[in-house]
Amino acid sequence: MRRTFVRSVVAALVAVVATLPGGARPAQASTGSLLSPITQIYGTLAGGGQPEQVVRQVVTAVAGIRADVLAQLERVSISGVRTCATRHVVEFADLERLAPAAVRTWARDATACVALIDAHLQAAQVGPPQPTPVGPADAKHTVDLLGLVVNVVGPIAMTARLHAGLGNDGLRQVLVGANTTVVSKIEPWCSEGPVYEDDSNVYELWFVCYAFNYSTLPTIGRAEAFQLFLLPPGCEPWHSCEAAPLGPPVDKDRVRSETMKHTSWVVARAVLPLL
Repeated sequence: MRRTFVRSVVAALVAVVATLPGGARPAQASTGSLLSPITQIYGTLAGGGQPEQVVRQVVTAVAGIRADVLAQLERVSISGVRTCATRHVVEFADLERLAPAAVRTWARDATACVALIDAHLQAAQVGPPQPTPVGPADAKHTVDLLGLVVNVVGPIAMTARLHAGLGNDGLRQVLVGANTTVVSKIEPWCSEGPVYEDDSNVYELWFVCYAFNYSTLPTIGRAEAFQLFLLPPGCEPWHSCEAAPLGPPVDKDRVRSETMKHTSWVVARAVLPLL
């Protein structure tokens, strides 16, 4: 019989999921289809091309994801954030048609919207990573959604400021802080431990992670990997023995990313190097 810490953790999680009232399942931000275009937009802004060419490319890219972004914005419960973000996502398509003075005003308004989103991210009170499913009111769901929104409105504001001839150094610092906050506040819960088979001198060292929204996505809010080890002859499990690895070590960063691939955590980690 296999004895493993993984099984006990999963059992505890299943028990907690079963206690959610009415089988409630909080909505989850869909970042899978948005990660690549958002990262590409930041890459365009960081690429150092001709300003008007960069503006045109970003306007076109945002137009391609506008419908998906607006669908996510409908879920934002903070009215000020929802209003300013929706306005700038919708109006961004007309940026190049605005008069120079109007562009500067619009760019500053977009910058203020980013600052508002960041303020709510910084103020969010969240607990430490934990392997316990959480309900719809948990602040981590808010951080997750705001993390997506700030990385749509942020590049919009940067582009508008570029078009207006304004600097982006200060806004870039705000976006670094916002994305650092997202990464730290919705960090996955991870653990590792050995799994032994009776009557075998081989054991597995497992590494498993759970996303904060595991109760929403139990089939994809979790990832795991293991490394095999060979115990020397005559060594009993749990004794202090020098085991030989039979394979490469676990790529823990990949497991974390796989766990969080449907959250804005992966977006924040992807764009930080571009800021």
